[in-house]
Amino acid sequence: MLIALACYSLCPISLFAQTYNITSMVNPDPDQNNLSFVWGLDNNNVFAGGENGVFLKYDGSSWSQITIPFQFGFFYSIYGTSPTDVWMTGGNGVLAHYNGSTVENVNIANSNPLGKIFGFSQNDIYVCGFNGTVKHYNGSNWSSIPNSYSNFHFFSMWGTSGSNLYFCGQDSYAPYKSRLVHYDGLVFTELKSLDDGGFTEIWSPDSNIFYIAGNNAVYSYNRINNTIEQVYTGFIQSLYGFDANNIIIAKVYDAYYDSLVVYNGVSWESFPSDCYVNSIFSPTNNPNSVFLVGRGGCISLLDITTGTEVSQPNVSSQLNIYPNPSNGGEINIDLNSNSKATVIVLNSVGQQVQTIFSDGSSGKEPLKINGDLPAGVYFVKVKTDAGDYNQKVIITKN
Repeated sequence: MLIALACYSLCPISLFAQTYNITSMVNPDPDQNNLSFVWGLDNNNVFAGGENGVFLKYDGSSWSQITIPFQFGFFYSIYGTSPTDVWMTGGNGVLAHYNGSTVENVNIANSNPLGKIFGFSQNDIYVCGFNGTVKHYNGSNWSSIPNSYSNFHFFSMWGTSGSNLYFCGQDSYAPYKSRLVHYDGLVFTELKSLDDGGFTEIWSPDSNIFYIAGNNAVYSYNRINNTIEQVYTGFIQSLYGFDANNIIIAKVYDAYYDSLVVYNGVSWESFPSDCYVNSIFSPTNNPNSVFLVGRGGCISLLDITTGTEVSQPNVSSQLNIYPNPSNGGEINIDLNSNSKATVIVLNSVGQQVQTIFSDGSSGKEPLKINGDLPAGVYFVKVKTDAGDYNQKVIITKN
């Protein structure tokens, strides 16, 4: 299935079109168990897991099933350093290791459910979980890392080293806050908390700006300013980032994971997928090779290719918005053409707040943006027969 979506930047000289090509892959699991996690070293060594301990490997041409000879339950996370050194977390606090031929149950003296497993080398691996569980592997032994968060479920983590780890999760009982916590190799420091964030996943392109997936939204955390804001709304099932201007999330609609959403550095654009996605991963961090797994044993390969650069008229000659910034009065839009147009105003979290239609009958036609909108950053998207244009608008209040 080929899904095409045009993505436009605020660049006044050119635009880049992107085509999203989703290809379904054959899952060898006869029961087609739901898949919950995908991870890989490269495109010839990709691993996926799901319900009832189903464990799959992709070798670059086809998927095969790997037997787990003990009760593993539901896959929560996978991480490895080579095709013969792959770790996975499962239901009831199970930790397992795949050595390239067999899967072994690893006893780490743990009874708490485990979440993300993440590391930097075969001698430096971390796993987190419920009730303050954080453990470290030094290449021979797993040891607990003490902390004061026994009332906290560590769901996920991201970092650049064992002395720069960021954790996110939620309290297991009152006050039920979602928290972002930093570990410097010695001390855990809480950075931010929200009353209803439901933090489940965290990623950063640079250790300064962090994207956090929650039950009801995606949040952006600024480490320098120690501020957090909601940048997208919706129940988020998975989040994967290539860089600060290329992020993919799987969003749930009515209990179905039927939409992927791409952030291009300016706005969030939705498009349908052929898979109810639970997990997203690109082994080579390449937009042309992104693996998706999900409900009903669904496995898909997502290919995001950048189109040819094409000439685009200067936006300022086609679209004039004033006053900008505005202090709250009406904002005028001049379309310097007689084309029919649809003008959509989005807020900073991608919600549509106003739609304006122009029939083009009067040529350069002044349109009005509602000046009663709350203070903030907005994006005006203009679609015409002559082309599509975007422009940022700032509303302030005296």
